[in-house]
Amino acid sequence: MHRMTYRNLKKSTYLGLILLDFLGILLAFLLAFYFRMIIPGEDYYLPEQEYSILSIILAAFYVLILHGAGTQKRHPFGAYQIEVWAVSSGIFKGTLLFMALAFLYREFSISRLIVLFHFILAILIVSLLRLLWRVIIIQPSLKKGARKRILSIVPSGSNGNIIPDNVLQSQILITRVLISDEDFDEIEIFIEENLVDGIEVSERDFSPNILLKIALITSKMELDLRIKPDLLGLHPLNFSLEEIDGELYWTAGRGLREIYPRTVKRIIDIFLSFIFLIILIIPGIIIAIIIGISSPGGVFFNHDRIGSKGKRFKLLKFRTMYADAQERLEKDKKLAVEFKKGFKIKDDPRITPIGNFLRKTSLDEAPQVINILRGEMSFVGPRPVIDEELTRYGELKELLMSVPPGLTGLWQVSGRSDLTYEERVRLDLYYVENWSLTLDAQIIVRTFPVIFFHRGAY
Repeated sequence: MHRMTYRNLKKSTYLGLILLDFLGILLAFLLAFYFRMIIPGEDYYLPEQEYSILSIILAAFYVLILHGAGTQKRHPFGAYQIEVWAVSSGIFKGTLLFMALAFLYREFSISRLIVLFHFILAILIVSLLRLLWRVIIIQPSLKKGARKRILSIVPSGSNGNIIPDNVLQSQILITRVLISDEDFDEIEIFIEENLVDGIEVSERDFSPNILLKIALITSKMELDLRIKPDLLGLHPLNFSLEEIDGELYWTAGRGLREIYPRTVKRIIDIFLSFIFLIILIIPGIIIAIIIGISSPGGVFFNHDRIGSKGKRFKLLKFRTMYADAQERLEKDKKLAVEFKKGFKIKDDPRITPIGNFLRKTSLDEAPQVINILRGEMSFVGPRPVIDEELTRYGELKELLMSVPPGLTGLWQVSGRSDLTYEERVRLDLYYVENWSLTLDAQIIVRTFPVIFFHRGAY
């Protein structure tokens, strides 16, 4: 029986999502029209034939917007939350088009309720259909071996030497090949025999001529090409390509180090802080009472952390440990050793029963909304660190301290305490270098399922 390959899966997904998105958006139009018609009140009339034709035309435009933005290429195989965000963004753009056409086409007026109903329904229906496609088509195919096969090329003085395959993230199969310049004539044969879907290479490993040869191979064989840039030996920064006097230059973006994005981010933080204070005030009082009753000690735990520009501040948390937690740590050498490795202890015996619940649900961090209001923190940012941790960042610690720490961040949605400390550092620095409002919104959306499923929380 013929095995489904990643290429075939990608093609079927591309065609399948076009059809599903079209049907989903069309169904949203029909339901929006139906819900508007059954609302009691003043009579509302909309010609059904004209509305049906307009719905079909708009559904086609919505699909063009969704797939023009690339939501069918990467997102169906990545995190579902990211796909939902991409779908929501595309449908929002389509809704703007819907409103523009409604304004221009004055033969009949379209109720604002229909526009609102359709916006909500389209996001829900399209997201649900894409989830079903994942569950019914993509996931079973991946389990049967239809993983993306990436050829990672590494230079070597010897003849091509194949290192055993490694499975990465259960969706990508990495084959690493040590290869010399003379062996490139044989690389196409290897690609065809192993059904390779893409090539990955580091810019620092090969000369421009070899990189050009690799690019030509991927173009000829219709493969994906990923080149890891060699930029100052640092993490991939937020660079853009700029032409100056006929020459091309990589220009590094400053992100949150610019005054305008910092101001916008601060305004959003203040607005969200007031909303969360209103929501959390009653649960916060209840939690405080339970903490006070369950074990002796204060309700809150204050700890010195390093904020923006190296300023120290008191990080607020609900107390989750026994009052003598520090003394217990000093007495238990095994605990002390584990704590020094990553400043975290799994199954920490110093945590109270209510503290264990608060940590798993992240409710222990609710008081940090006050830190955010004070301007000491942000809703999204790198982890708030202590003095001892700064050495782990080396020369890049100034980069870390150029922005306020966050209540959540890439570290929170990428494994939390399950990450190694080096991975946490890398994610923190990546966030600082690549900040955008879109990235903040994606992190916030991804935070909720992480909290709900208690991933990496201890």
